[in-house]
Amino acid sequence: MSVIDITDNRFWFASVDTTKKLMIQVITSMWNDIFKDASSSVKSKKRAEQLLKSIVLVVNSRPTEMVINNNIKKQSKELLKNRLVQEELDELTSHGTPTTSAADPQETPTPARKKRKYLKPRDLRTLPFTEQVKLLSSYYGKQNELDLTRNNAIPRRFKQSMNDICCHFNIQLGLMLLDSEHHVIKEISKCRTKEALYKSVNYIDPFTNQSELPYIKLATQKLCHLLFANVLQAEHNEVWYRANVYGDIFDYIFSVKSGYEAKRSECHSNIVKSLKVMNLLPPEQKNVKLDFIFFHTATRNDGLVCEDKPTDTESSKDCKKVKDLREKALLYCKLKLTIGASKLIDEVMIHSTLKSVTVPSDEHDGASWAEYLSAVISLVRLVMYNLDVIRLMTDIAKEDGIDFASTTPIMNSQFREDSPESDDSNHSTDLISDSTESKNNTHWEDKERKLRILEKIDIALTNFNEEKDDFYVNPSWEDIYFKEQVTNNDEE
Repeated sequence: MSVIDITDNRFWFASVDTTKKLMIQVITSMWNDIFKDASSSVKSKKRAEQLLKSIVLVVNSRPTEMVINNNIKKQSKELLKNRLVQEELDELTSHGTPTTSAADPQETPTPARKKRKYLKPRDLRTLPFTEQVKLLSSYYGKQNELDLTRNNAIPRRFKQSMNDICCHFNIQLGLMLLDSEHHVIKEISKCRTKEALYKSVNYIDPFTNQSELPYIKLATQKLCHLLFANVLQAEHNEVWYRANVYGDIFDYIFSVKSGYEAKRSECHSNIVKSLKVMNLLPPEQKNVKLDFIFFHTATRNDGLVCEDKPTDTESSKDCKKVKDLREKALLYCKLKLTIGASKLIDEVMIHSTLKSVTVPSDEHDGASWAEYLSAVISLVRLVMYNLDVIRLMTDIAKEDGIDFASTTPIMNSQFREDSPESDDSNHSTDLISDSTESKNNTHWEDKERKLRILEKIDIALTNFNEEKDDFYVNPSWEDIYFKEQVTNNDEE
């Protein structure tokens, strides 16, 4: 389906039947080439062999037909539009060039205010993703900040473009579950009573570090006790939720991670402290208090911060606090968990809501509880993945310095910005030329070292991501859909 989606964005399709025939030929040829290519990795060959068996099923499936019909519909609209424009142009030119009346030479015409160009999704298609972000920020952002957590932040016509951008820059919360966890959570989603919920996890061994099944058991059984006591539908303050709800169903999964530490209630963010040490913030800058922090013990970098609220209404003050930290942000509102993220892309900050899930207060809502468990498990793994990536990149830079016996560079924090230009034009010219010269005359070793480290990071991240993808449930539509079809046919 990924190949079909890419094709849909780049080419116009023919009729439905013709398109399907061509797709089967082209995709079959592509996977065959990968499978037979001696330079292909074992993983690529195995994946190609799997997909070769399902090409006909995928191309003849309902989603593919929807993509093809939508493409043909867009193509028809474009053709109709071009025809109408051409007819209008022909009509105007057939009547000749219109004459204009003489104007008073003493009158100075008032220049019309130039309107900003109407931005369309097709204006983004040929641009790199970084440039797309910049362009969208210039239209719908403020001070290099594109806040997608606000309602009506961006026109609906850019929904697919933003989905592509978020996918490219990994601003999303994907499903990160093991097969065993996925199986249990699917069973939980079918439960409609607290007795069924309790029974669905009762067999799980609580003493294992191989998966998050112990957390699923603890959190689910705690929910069953709360449902039995019928206390979740009453009004409570923030402290009550921390003591009776958040500890087992949220904090626990973070607190037991080796090499990481979780702090709860009235703790200070390490982000502000670190920036003050580096002189990037003034000493009088106040530390930021938070309700929950999760960080790596070696680097002390905050991987996730959380604010609790005992009501259903989100606090704009708390939202602004976590946005200002420029890190992963989490906001609890009573029994609703809203997960947000911020990412800096070429000097443009994007804030986005990754997911919003709810702890059910009704025993008949097993599906909501299954969704909550999936989100929390995936969240903790995403945060740990991000922190591991940061450590991986810093380790590569340190190892490179040792390999090449590099000398310690002068820290950028020791310098401040140049003073404003003098009124003296000659002095101004000197300042500009000195600044330009300092940028252009960077030593070749520094340039080469930066490129060398970036290349090593790309290779290391590729290997790291391949291992991660093999570890969790494959989220591809065709694998899950056709696996369920085969299972259902076997049961019949």
